[in-house]
Parts: sequence; structure tokens; C-alpha cells
Amino acid sequence: MKICEKWLAPIMVLLGTVIHAQQEPRAAYDSILELPTLTKLQKVKGIEEMLANDKTYEELKKAEVHHEFAKYLFKQDVNIDKAISNAEKAASIRKKYFKEDPSLFKSSFNNYANFQYEKGAYLKALKTCDSLLGFCDKTEVRVAKVNWLKARIYGAIGDYKKALDCYAVSELIYVDKKDEKRLLKVLKNVLAIYADFNDVKYKKEFFHNYEKIKILSKSYDIPKRDLRDLKLNLGSFYDTMEEYDLSIETYQEALQLSVRLKDSLSISKSLNNLGVTNKKKNNIEEAIRCFEEALGFARNISDQRAKVFDNIGDVCLINGKYQEALFSYQKAISLVTGNTQEDYGELPNFQDIELSIHKKDILDYLTDKANAWIQFWEKENNQDHLDDALETLELADKVVDLIYFESREDFSKLFWREKASNLYQKTIETCYELNQREKAFYYIEKSKALLLLENVTNLNAKTLANLPDEVVEREYALLYAINNLKGRLFVMRKQDDVGRERTKREIFSKKNEYSKFIDSLEATFPKYHNFKKGVRIYNAKMVQEHLKEEQVLLQYKIGTDKSYVSLITKKEINLFQIKQNHLLRERISEFQEYLRKPFVNENDEKRYKMLAYKLYRQLLPFMEKSSQTMENKKLLIVADGILQNIPFEPLVMKNVDYPINESYMLNFYEISYAYSFSSLVSASKIEREYSNNYFAMSPTYFKDEMLVSLIAYDDEMKKLEEELQTKIVTNQNATRQKFKEAYGRYKIIHLSTHGGGSSEEQPWLAFHDDKLMLDEMYFTSQSTDLVVLSACKTSRGELKKGEGVMSIARGFVNSGAQSVLASLWDIDLKANNEITYAFYEYLNDGKTKSGALRLAKMDYLERHGNTSEASPYYWSAITLIGNDAPVFKKKNKSYLLLLLLVPVWVVYKRRKRRLASA
Repeated sequence: MKICEKWLAPIMVLLGTVIHAQQEPRAAYDSILELPTLTKLQKVKGIEEMLANDKTYEELKKAEVHHEFAKYLFKQDVNIDKAISNAEKAASIRKKYFKEDPSLFKSSFNNYANFQYEKGAYLKALKTCDSLLGFCDKTEVRVAKVNWLKARIYGAIGDYKKALDCYAVSELIYVDKKDEKRLLKVLKNVLAIYADFNDVKYKKEFFHNYEKIKILSKSYDIPKRDLRDLKLNLGSFYDTMEEYDLSIETYQEALQLSVRLKDSLSISKSLNNLGVTNKKKNNIEEAIRCFEEALGFARNISDQRAKVFDNIGDVCLINGKYQEALFSYQKAISLVTGNTQEDYGELPNFQDIELSIHKKDILDYLTDKANAWIQFWEKENNQDHLDDALETLELADKVVDLIYFESREDFSKLFWREKASNLYQKTIETCYELNQREKAFYYIEKSKALLLLENVTNLNAKTLANLPDEVVEREYALLYAINNLKGRLFVMRKQDDVGRERTKREIFSKKNEYSKFIDSLEATFPKYHNFKKGVRIYNAKMVQEHLKEEQVLLQYKIGTDKSYVSLITKKEINLFQIKQNHLLRERISEFQEYLRKPFVNENDEKRYKMLAYKLYRQLLPFMEKSSQTMENKKLLIVADGILQNIPFEPLVMKNVDYPINESYMLNFYEISYAYSFSSLVSASKIEREYSNNYFAMSPTYFKDEMLVSLIAYDDEMKKLEEELQTKIVTNQNATRQKFKEAYGRYKIIHLSTHGGGSSEEQPWLAFHDDKLMLDEMYFTSQSTDLVVLSACKTSRGELKKGEGVMSIARGFVNSGAQSVLASLWDIDLKANNEITYAFYEYLNDGKTKSGALRLAKMDYLERHGNTSEASPYYWSAITLIGNDAPVFKKKNKSYLLLLLLVPVWVVYKRRKRRLASA
């Protein structure tokens, strides 16, 4: 007989009282659960009544019930909030008795964090995990468990580097404890992250971890469920490598294991993945069959059904069924946002997306939907479809921001910058077709150096919030320690497994310390936290407010299929598509090759002129129509992609009949460069105070025997000393520490040394005793006006899509330098010193930085005429990045002339008086 609801509460109270009279709380709890006549919900209410009404239980015994009840609520999927509440109560009570039995408190606190994670309260779960770690010894198993949970949380929010770091800690502990079962789970999850990257550049890391699992399998019998997951990840990576037959074979193995396990969810995943790979092989009918079966096995699992619907949308799009594709994408979005709106003309509320734990999937579905609208527009030429595409892309952009700003590690931020870059490319193309020039510029600007802008904004926030000096120095000390350890790991021998693992542990420990420090900093100084969040992307109107009358901003976006240049002046906002885009990359690469060596003969020069002229016409398509409005303008160029590897000054503006030295863009424009306009303006707002004008350093010779001595250029250094009126620090005094101590105290820092950087090696600068690596550029809270890097390749480094070149020059801008003079290739020291010497002369005369550099280069060309030394190789490698404002006030020549005329005037008046008296 069923118990009537209105009589349930009193019956449960009576039941609890009777049981308590006879039993301990745990026994009473067990008795209620064992009552066969009560439903699951009635049992829950009964236990709640028992806990609420009986005040006689001992606290620790009551905590045990809260602990067990929390697990029951979670496992039975009754109410996650109640599970969290009971776990919190258990932890709170057990914390009081921590010294008596620490394991009880840790167990409850671990559950508390885990249930928060399962609810999707990721930030709260992370804080709980960090609190729990404070009660643990570094090597105990609980640390591994908590870090495993933290890794899953970071993976869920897209902070993949943090996730990998946490898994690394868990792995080390489980290896030490010989816990093969848990070690396998860690390695399996690491494999899943590298598979999720969907990028072949992680092939080495993926298969390195896969080999670890194969070695582990020799001593440990891998359970079928884990083996199935491994097959799914392996199949996914084969798909990324475009090894489609291997991928299908591996997915089939995963499917067979899933069937044997009778696991409908993993059957659905296997079928869905098989459908994706068959679609890529153009086996469309087989792909459709797989997706339809996958839907059947997904049942009511909304996020899995969403994945399948998204893939069905892709197939519909291939078949030209645009409306069906849009419906499928909308279905996928609705399933993971909880929005029941299935009209494909509608978009979910941003608030629903913010609350969803599936933001990464939502981003993919919105991007796919936008792409469907674009293809629909291409088919029907209906502008409404393009408007819908733009609205969808703008919502996707907001989702990217949510994920990006939840990430703390640069590695993760760079991953999302790359994802965003592809999104922005589509958005810019759509804006161009809709003739929305200002909106297009916003996304071109947003696709540049956002991570750099964030760091520069952080520098400003410290000043605006008046953080105490010791607090700021503490942050930089921690950052420096982390990056110093990274640098040590980078140069370690691969065979030194023990040393590498020890260093990895040190890095992780320091990162945890830094994370806790930042959390406490943001809590203690709320103004700093607010200022720090104020990352400002400048739109076209804001740019116009900052531009001077004589300035022109040229912003580039280089895409695989389409490229654009935005032109902004004080009065004009325009957007141009670059023609013959299929030739652009080839021409830029060829141009680079010509720039890296001197002209050998007239044919070299002629071929160069022809290429440089074609590239000029392609990159500046507006010049013929805007020649008059562009006259006497200063160009500020924000390049993109491989365009960041070439200077504009040696482009040829006149046809081949003109003398080459009179045809370079150098002759017509002052040119400076920036990573983004927003970061340029933000850097200019950093407050600076300097005790002196110049600090110069030239190591001359080096402890590293691989670096060539610079003694041959001593005479040039002496000339530079005279011009700067400062003593250059040389030889064994030119140490890395000496440089760090000087940085920030001088307006201009001059470094004449060796440098390097490429996509294969981390950028560096050499000092007498050691190298300064890019990762170590967080060494000070100070900054400077101008850094002059008289060294090779200081503007070169790995090109990160959506962020830019990761060079030593960028490192200085990241540390708050207003501007940097840097080189794009191996410089000729003699030519470089000649230009730099003249640059300082003009700078001291009050010229702008870009103006001083231009005049110095023009002087060089005039002196060397038509010799081989006039080749762009010698003079065009050096470019100015950043603010081009004068460093020194312009000398008032009219005032000096007046001073010279005063004695003449006095002599004249005296003579006149003598003549009058005579």
C-alpha cells in the first residue's frame, strides 16, 4: 500500500525517532534505505527529516551520514544540489576533527569538489580542489586524485595546458605508488586532450603517451572499457592525420568492444566517429547510415545527440540541402543550451550559453550554422541569409571570449586564439560582402595580438590600482621563476629523465603558488581585478580619435582564400580585398628570399624590382586612386600572418624604368609597425619615469663558444659612445643580470649582441655569461620608452595563428616597452651600426622614431649609391615596432639663431651710436 504524501513527513519523523532510539545514526540511515515500501524520493525525505529533527547525534557520526547520503544522492541521480550540500556539511564537520582523522575530511571535501564539477560549477570546484590540496602532503595519493579532478575541470573549460600540467602531477605520483589502474586513466585522459586538439603538430606528444600505455599494458591487463576509449582516441588522431582507412579500422574495433560491453553511449560515439571519417572519404551513404544508427543509441543523452545532429548537418550541406542542414545545426544547439527553440532562423540567448557546460561544442555548432547560412547565400544570393550568418558569427565570437578569458595559461589562450582566427576570417569576409567596413575592421583588429593586449592591460591595471611595489615585485618574481624553470627544461638533455621530471614538478609547484597568489591579489585589491578585466578592443571610430592628421593605419588580414586590408585615416574608413590572393603567399616568400642576400648583378636587381613592384600593387591596391590623399602621410602597418616577416620600406612604388634607389617606399613614407592598434595605445598609457637617457651594452665576447666574438666592431662602439654620451658596458661586465638591473631606469636601452629565433627554436638574446630566452621576459615590473636591438632575427619567432610572431621584440613590448627597433633577418653589423648611429643623431635632434629611422636609411642609401651595399638586405631588416613619438624634444633652431644674432645686433647698435656722435 502506498503512503499518502501528506502523511509522509510525520511518518518519517516517527520512523527516524524509533530507529534512533535503537540504533546509531549510520544504522538508522541504512534502515531507511532498506525499507522496501518506500520510493527513492520518500527515502530521501525520510533521511532529511531524520538529520534535521534529531539533535542528539554526535557530530562526527552525523557527518558520516551526510557523507554517505551525498554519495547516494549523486549515484542515484536524485538531486545534485542536495548532494553538494550534504558533502559540504560532512566536510565542514570533519574539518573540526581534522587532526584526529585527516582522511575523513579529505574524502568528504574531495566529494564536495567532484559534485561541483559534475554540476558544471567549474570555478567553485577548482577553488575547493585548491583548498583541499592545502591539507595534503605533496606525495600522497590524494594529491594525485585532486589533480586528476582539476585536470578534468580545466579540460572542460578549455584550459588545456593547465589540464596537462595537473595530469602530469597525477602521473608522477601514480608511477611512484605503482598504481597502474589509476595511472592508465591519467594517460588515457592525456591522450584524449591531444586527440581533441585535432592538429597533426601534436603527433609526437600523442604517440609518446600512447607508447607509455603500450608499455603499461605489458604488466597490466587493460580493462575493456579503457581499451575502447583508447581505440576511440587513436581513431580520432588517425583521422586528424588523414589516415582514414586506419581510422575506420580502429573505430570498428572500438565499436565491437562497445557492443560487447553493452554500452549504448560508446556505441553511439563509435558510430558517430565512423560517420565523420566516412564523410571525409566521401562515402556519404555510409556516413548517413552511421549517423542514423548513432542517434538511436544516443537515446536521451543530449550532448551526444547534439554531436550527431551537427554531423548530419554537415552531410546535408554537402548534398546542398541548406534548410535541412540549418535545422540539424539548430537542433544541436538547442540540445546543449536547453533552449527548446528549433526554428533555424533563431539563435539561443547568450544567458543560456553562459550557463551551459558545453560552450566548446556550442562554438562549433554556431560556426557550422554560420557557414551553412553563407553557402545558402552563395546559392540564392539572398542578403537576408548573409545577415543571419553575421548575427550567428557575432554570437560565436562572444562564446570564444567566454572560453578564452576562463583560460589562464598562454598555451590554452593561444589554442583558442587560433580557433578564433578562423572564425574572424569568416566574419570579415561576411562584413565585406555586406559593406560593413567598420565592423570588418573591428574583427581584423580583434584577430591581432589579444594575448599581448591582455598582458599590457594587466601592466596598466597595476598602476591604476596603486598596487604596493612589494606585491608587484612578488608577482614578477614568481613569473620569472616559472619561466626560468621552463628555460632550464627547454635546454635539458632528453636522456635526463630524472632531471626533467624534477624540473616539471618544480614548475607545477611554482604555477600553483602563482595561481594562489593571483587569486588572493584579486580578492585583496578588487580595483586591480576590475581594471585587469578592462581589455579594450579599439573600433574604427576610436582609432580615428587617436590618429593624427598625417597618420594612416593599414590593417591586414591574410587568409587562405581571401585577404583584406583596412585603411583608416582621420576622415576615412575603407576596406579593400587583395586581388590574386592565390599568388600572395608565393610572392611574399620569394620577396623574403631576395631580401636575405645582396644583389649580385643587374639581373638580380631587375627581377627584384619587378617582384617588389607587383607585391606593392597587390598589398596597397588603393594607392593609385588615393595617391594625393596619401601624400606626406605616415604609415602605421599592422601586418598579419606571413606578412609579418617582411618590411614594407623596400617595396618598389615605381615601374622598372625608374632607378631603384628612388623607387623604394622608404623615399615616400615614414613607416612604423604594431602588433595591434589596441595594444599600441594601451602600451602608451603605461606611466614611466627614467633616471637617465641611455643605457648601452655590447658583450663583445661570450662564454658560449658557439657565439662569434664582436671585438671587430669596437671602433663602431666607440663612435656610438660619443653620440650617446654614455659608457657602453662591454666584455665580462655585459651580463644578463646587469641588463636586468638597468632595464626600466633608462629611456633608451641599446643592445649590440647576437640574437636568434625561428619556428624551431625559442627566440633569445646573448649576454656575456648567458642567453636571455623569450620565456624569461617577465623579469621586471619596469618598462622603457625604446629598446634598440642591434642583433640578428630579433623580430623573428614562431608564428602563432591569431596572435602573431612570438619574437624577442614582442617580448619587450609585452613587458611594457613603448617601441622596439628590431631586425627581421641576419643583419650586416657594419651597415646596421652605420644606420643606428645616424638614427640616434636624428633622434637626439627631436625627430620621431620612424622619421629618424627613415632619414638614417636614406642617408645610408645616398652614401652607398648603386653599390651592392645599397641592396635592401643591408638596410631594410631593421624596423620600428610600436609608438613612433619623439623621445626627446625638438631643438628650437629659431631660438638658437636668435641667440647667434644678439651679439651682431649689439655690435650694430654700438657702431650706429658712434657714427651718430661723430
